[in-house]
Amino acid sequence: MISAHFSSLALALLGTTIWNMGLVGAVPLLDATTGFSKSSESTFDHEMVLTDSLTFHWNDVSGNTVEGRLIHTAPSVDQAPSWLGFGIYDTFANTDPVTDSTPFMIGSDAVIGLVDAGTVEKYSLTGKTVADVTPATQTLASGILKQHDSDDGTVTTVMSFEKLLEEADAEEVSIRHKGTNVFLWAVGPPGQTALGKHEGVGAFTLDLAVVSQKAGGAGGDDGASTSDSNTSPVVLAECESNLEGATHSIALTPDVTLHYGVGEETLTGILVYQGEGWIGHAFSADGKMVGSTAIIGKPDEGTVELYSLGDQSVSGVVSAPDQSPLLAEGTSIKQENGVTTLRFVHLLKDGNTEWIQKTGLNTFLFALGVDNKFPAYHKERESYRIDLETCTAEALATKTKMGAFAAHGVFATLAWAICSPFAMTVAWFRTLVPSSWIYIHVFSNVLSFFFTLIAVIVAISALSVQTNPNHFSNPHHWVGLILLIGITFQVMNGFLRPPVEKRDPYAASHYDMENSWIKLPNSPRQLWYLTHRLMAVSMLGMAIYQIQSGLRLFARDFAVTSIAPWYWGYVGLFAACLVSLKFWIMYEEYKARRNMETMHIDHRSASGSSAGGLSHTDSELMPVSYGDVSS
Repeated sequence: MISAHFSSLALALLGTTIWNMGLVGAVPLLDATTGFSKSSESTFDHEMVLTDSLTFHWNDVSGNTVEGRLIHTAPSVDQAPSWLGFGIYDTFANTDPVTDSTPFMIGSDAVIGLVDAGTVEKYSLTGKTVADVTPATQTLASGILKQHDSDDGTVTTVMSFEKLLEEADAEEVSIRHKGTNVFLWAVGPPGQTALGKHEGVGAFTLDLAVVSQKAGGAGGDDGASTSDSNTSPVVLAECESNLEGATHSIALTPDVTLHYGVGEETLTGILVYQGEGWIGHAFSADGKMVGSTAIIGKPDEGTVELYSLGDQSVSGVVSAPDQSPLLAEGTSIKQENGVTTLRFVHLLKDGNTEWIQKTGLNTFLFALGVDNKFPAYHKERESYRIDLETCTAEALATKTKMGAFAAHGVFATLAWAICSPFAMTVAWFRTLVPSSWIYIHVFSNVLSFFFTLIAVIVAISALSVQTNPNHFSNPHHWVGLILLIGITFQVMNGFLRPPVEKRDPYAASHYDMENSWIKLPNSPRQLWYLTHRLMAVSMLGMAIYQIQSGLRLFARDFAVTSIAPWYWGYVGLFAACLVSLKFWIMYEEYKARRNMETMHIDHRSASGSSAGGLSHTDSELMPVSYGDVSS
């Protein structure tokens, strides 16, 4: 829900910019129909260079779908985009010829990929405000966003998606197979944890059929792509599983894990989805949906059935009761606590037909429904190839590496999200614990030093065992080293602090020092105090950057959901507590001063009345009584 809200906000900003872009004609309209080239991606047919750092790749049309991919390359992680956007201008509703000065009116659809959340969603843009941005994820066939860094420090962000050409909903924008389309692109600025205003935007025209003809493809035919090779990625499973009946497991996406075990005659598969919706797992010869046989689990009905996939439309998904004997006893579908689990037991062979190979590569597909309603379009689909009997020690090593970096993050968090902030807080509010604050302060800083040292050692060790170690190739590495050096200096400097100098409280210099707005250090102790405080504040700022950077890198490298938003919530809550406590102390001190002033005034008033008028209320002297002087 949160990511969807931010996506809506970003798309509203995107739409506003597209509107302004059209009005001023500031962005040139590129022509991909003439400027395309052969794709450098093995799974795509064509590509168009949009900027020095951004390219768009696409395949020839297959049925009623088109596959696209935006690839952005940044020189470093600090310059990597926070989101990518691909828009479809409605050329059916706007039939006028498109030029550089054409206003790209509100009414486009856009596919947005958010790096921090790892989500790809489709939206309809009907206006320039957030309220006018509505989700349309039901017609996005699939979408995935990945970001990875290279040994040379460059960071590549890839958003892949599959979209229907002709939308069933008349309000959603369709793509022309034959004829000129206008596509828009936008790139989010680096460092954002949520979608916001872009840092780059542009547009280009593309005739899919003409490009296919020029490249020698299917052209205007509605057939399949020219490539007959199976381009599904080959995946390697881990040699372990924690589920009964399974011996291997593999994370297909951050939310989908396949556990399986191969018997003499059957394949037992357990597909676990961290969400709710129908689940499908298909057996394919070429990695394509059409022509496959799928096992579909329908949670609302509690049934699992086999379907023949004759077309990419809903009407092409047909129940195949004649193949039901292929499913053995033990097949089930269930939903518990927001997790959907499809368990199936499928025969390896049916007579002379070998459905699944024990050894060698098998091609499978999986799909996830938007909700439990079936049949319906899926919100995510992927194909993959796997050798069921082969697992790799590298997969186990990846898990070990993930554990090492998780431990690194835990120790770093203990040091810089708990110990160091607590040490600074105790020093700031030392009047609350005047006799023990120094011991708490020192102990917390020493703990922070040891936790930082352990975190750095674990990180260096985890990087060293890689095939191509890339030490200090990322700003995160350097900031970590600076923090280790800084906390070491702080602890040592704390124990070497100069003694408190003895000063005459009645000396003029002391009086001037206490009443000056800017207290410049005029002794070794004061210079040490200023240095100690400045270093503490500087390192705390670097630590905040370091922790959120580490969380983002961990989520990116191991394809998990980032918890950086939770960390920012913790930082905000901690800061709010500090400010509230400071105001409370100031208020209590104010009340104490008022009480003292009131007591002082009352005391002087009482003294003045007892003096029989011989003392003034502002006098600091005690009243004197002389008695009867005439006696």
